[in-house]
Amino acid sequence: TGQAEYLRKDGKPFDRPGAGQLIFSDLGTINVEASRGFSAYRWIRDELVRLGVPACEIAFMQDYKKSDAKQRLFNDFNAGKVRVLIGSSETMGTGVNVQARLKALHHLDVPWLPSQIEQREGRIIRQGNQHNEVDVFAYATLGSL
Repeated sequence: TGQAEYLRKDGKPFDRPGAGQLIFSDLGTINVEASRGFSAYRWIRDELVRLGVPACEIAFMQDYKKSDAKQRLFNDFNAGKVRVLIGSSETMGTGVNVQARLKALHHLDVPWLPSQIEQREGRIIRQGNQHNEVDVFAYATLGSL
Protein backbone atom coordinates (compact mmCIF):
# COMPACT_ATOMS: atom_id res chain seq x y z
CA THR A 1 0.00 0.00 0.00
CA GLY A 2 3.01 2.29 0.27
CA GLN A 3 3.16 2.65 -3.50
CA ALA A 4 -0.52 2.14 -4.31
CA GLU A 5 -1.99 4.79 -6.60
CA TYR A 6 -5.26 6.49 -5.76
CA LEU A 7 -7.69 8.18 -8.10
CA ARG A 8 -9.33 11.59 -7.80
CA LYS A 9 -13.04 11.98 -8.44
CA ASP A 10 -12.27 12.77 -12.09
CA GLY A 11 -10.52 9.39 -12.46
CA LYS A 12 -6.99 10.79 -12.74
CA PRO A 13 -4.36 9.59 -10.26
CA PHE A 14 -3.22 11.78 -7.37
CA ASP A 15 0.40 12.90 -7.56
CA ARG A 16 1.37 11.00 -4.40
CA PRO A 17 1.07 7.25 -3.77
CA GLY A 18 0.56 5.62 -0.37
CA ALA A 19 -2.28 4.70 1.96
CA GLY A 20 -3.58 6.64 4.95
CA GLN A 21 -4.29 5.68 8.54
CA LEU A 22 -6.47 7.08 11.33
CA ILE A 23 -5.49 6.78 14.99
CA PHE A 24 -8.27 7.33 17.53
CA SER A 25 -7.61 8.08 21.19
CA ASP A 26 -9.85 9.94 23.61
CA LEU A 27 -7.10 9.76 26.25
CA GLY A 28 -3.62 11.24 26.14
CA THR A 29 -4.62 14.12 23.89
CA ILE A 30 -2.45 17.17 23.34
CA ASN A 31 -4.77 19.13 25.66
CA VAL A 32 -3.78 17.11 28.75
CA GLU A 33 -0.03 17.26 28.16
CA ALA A 34 0.50 20.33 30.35
CA SER A 35 -1.38 18.89 33.33
CA ARG A 36 -0.21 15.28 33.05
CA GLY A 37 3.23 15.68 31.53
CA PHE A 38 2.54 13.21 28.73
CA SER A 39 0.68 13.17 25.44
CA ALA A 40 0.07 9.88 23.65
CA TYR A 41 -0.48 11.88 20.47
CA ARG A 42 2.93 13.53 20.63
CA TRP A 43 4.63 10.24 21.61
CA ILE A 44 3.06 8.43 18.63
CA ARG A 45 4.04 11.22 16.27
CA ASP A 46 7.62 11.23 17.56
CA GLU A 47 7.86 7.44 17.18
CA LEU A 48 6.49 7.54 13.64
CA VAL A 49 9.02 10.23 12.74
CA ARG A 50 11.79 8.16 14.33
CA LEU A 51 10.66 5.23 12.14
CA GLY A 52 10.86 7.35 8.99
CA VAL A 53 7.45 8.95 8.47
CA PRO A 54 7.96 12.63 7.61
CA ALA A 55 6.52 14.88 10.34
CA CYS A 56 4.64 16.89 7.70
CA GLU A 57 2.62 13.75 6.86
CA ILE A 58 1.26 13.42 10.42
CA ALA A 59 -1.52 15.69 11.70
CA PHE A 60 -3.46 16.16 14.93
CA MET A 61 -7.16 16.74 14.26
CA GLN A 62 -7.38 19.07 17.27
CA ASP A 63 -5.11 21.54 15.45
CA TYR A 64 -7.84 22.18 12.85
CA LYS A 65 -10.69 24.03 14.51
CA LYS A 66 -12.31 26.05 11.71
CA SER A 67 -14.27 24.40 8.93
CA ASP A 68 -12.08 25.80 6.13
CA ALA A 69 -8.93 24.53 7.87
CA LYS A 70 -10.55 21.11 8.33
CA GLN A 71 -11.51 20.98 4.66
CA ARG A 72 -7.92 21.78 3.62
CA LEU A 73 -6.71 18.99 5.92
CA PHE A 74 -9.23 16.53 4.43
CA ASN A 75 -8.17 17.50 0.91
CA ASP A 76 -4.49 17.07 1.84
CA PHE A 77 -5.23 13.67 3.40
CA ASN A 78 -7.16 12.42 0.38
CA ALA A 79 -4.35 13.70 -1.87
CA GLY A 80 -1.72 11.83 0.18
CA LYS A 81 0.06 14.89 1.57
CA VAL A 82 -1.03 13.81 5.07
CA ARG A 83 -0.94 10.04 5.69
CA VAL A 84 -1.57 9.72 9.43
CA LEU A 85 -4.35 11.58 11.23
CA ILE A 86 -4.57 11.38 15.02
CA GLY A 87 -7.66 12.51 16.90
CA SER A 88 -10.45 11.75 19.34
CA SER A 89 -13.96 10.38 18.83
CA GLU A 90 -15.28 13.92 19.19
CA THR A 91 -12.93 15.56 16.70
CA MET A 92 -12.76 12.76 14.10
CA GLY A 93 -16.06 10.94 14.53
CA THR A 94 -18.54 12.76 12.31
CA GLY A 95 -18.04 14.95 9.28
CA VAL A 96 -14.55 13.61 8.54
CA ASN A 97 -14.42 12.52 4.91
CA VAL A 98 -10.91 11.18 4.37
CA GLN A 99 -11.83 7.69 3.18
CA ALA A 100 -10.34 7.78 -0.33
CA ARG A 101 -7.07 6.06 0.58
CA LEU A 102 -7.67 4.81 4.13
CA LYS A 103 -6.19 1.37 4.75
CA ALA A 104 -6.02 1.18 8.55
CA LEU A 105 -7.85 2.49 11.59
CA HIS A 106 -6.46 2.16 15.11
CA HIS A 107 -8.53 2.24 18.33
CA LEU A 108 -6.04 3.09 21.10
CA ASP A 109 -8.88 3.11 23.61
CA VAL A 110 -12.51 2.03 23.74
CA PRO A 111 -15.15 4.76 23.96
CA TRP A 112 -18.00 4.39 26.44
CA LEU A 113 -20.70 4.47 23.79
CA PRO A 114 -21.00 1.84 21.05
CA SER A 115 -22.23 4.60 18.73
CA GLN A 116 -18.79 6.23 18.99
CA ILE A 117 -17.14 3.03 17.80
CA GLU A 118 -19.58 2.95 14.88
CA GLN A 119 -18.72 6.56 14.05
CA ARG A 120 -14.99 5.86 14.23
CA GLU A 121 -15.21 2.82 11.98
CA GLY A 122 -17.61 4.65 9.70
CA ARG A 123 -14.66 6.83 8.65
CA ILE A 124 -12.97 3.86 6.92
CA ILE A 125 -15.74 1.36 6.15
CA ARG A 126 -17.65 3.48 3.67
CA GLN A 127 -18.32 4.26 0.06
CA GLY A 128 -15.48 6.10 -1.61
CA ASN A 129 -12.68 4.09 -0.01
CA GLN A 130 -10.51 2.72 -2.80
CA HIS A 131 -9.50 -0.35 -0.75
CA ASN A 132 -11.62 -3.49 -0.97
CA GLU A 133 -10.26 -4.62 2.39
CA VAL A 134 -9.26 -2.46 5.36
CA ASP A 135 -7.61 -3.15 8.70
CA VAL A 136 -9.22 -2.12 12.00
CA PHE A 137 -7.00 -2.55 15.05
CA ALA A 138 -8.06 -2.46 18.71
CA TYR A 139 -5.39 -2.61 21.37
CA ALA A 140 -5.49 -3.89 24.94
CA THR A 141 -3.04 -4.34 27.78
CA LEU A 142 -1.99 -7.92 28.44
CA GLY A 143 -4.17 -9.39 31.19
CA SER A 144 -6.82 -6.66 31.01
CA LEU A 145 -9.42 -8.65 29.08
